Amino acid sequence: KVLALDKAYPLPLLGVMLEKFPASLEPAVWWPTKQSPNSNKALTNNNGWTRELEMEMREVVEVIKRKDSEDYERLGNKALNMNKVLATSGPLLTGIAALGSAFMVSSNSPWAATVAAVAGALASAVNTFEHGGQVGMVFEMYRNNAG
Repeated sequence: KVLALDKAYPLPLLGVMLEKFPASLEPAVWWPTKQSPNSNKALTNNNGWTRELEMEMREVVEVIKRKDSEDYERLGNKALNMNKVLATSGPLLTGIAALGSAFMVSSNSPWAATVAAVAGALASAVNTFEHGGQVGMVFEMYRNNAG
């Protein structure tokens, strides 16, 4: 189940796995573009849809796809870039806080304590925004809407 989720949602929560980030947003594809020869049999089901209603819905989908896909791709790329920055800066700030706290022991300087406290607080804020704000999920939402 974990491997299936990893394939379905490849965005990591750790900065170590940045190679899993896509280079840019590509719309999700929910159905194949080619229809099989047996697809006409599926349209004869008694599900309440007529051919006219289906054609009208296809036209609506095409209009939405033309007008909204560009916006979703633009916003999805912004969410992707924000997720990359947050995934990198969270562990970086945590490392700086750890180094600052290590230098507190050897030197009795208030700067080491200040750096450790500020970097730790910023790391906490960045990680809270990244995970609590569900930035990866926002990217997935835009990717799915673009497709």
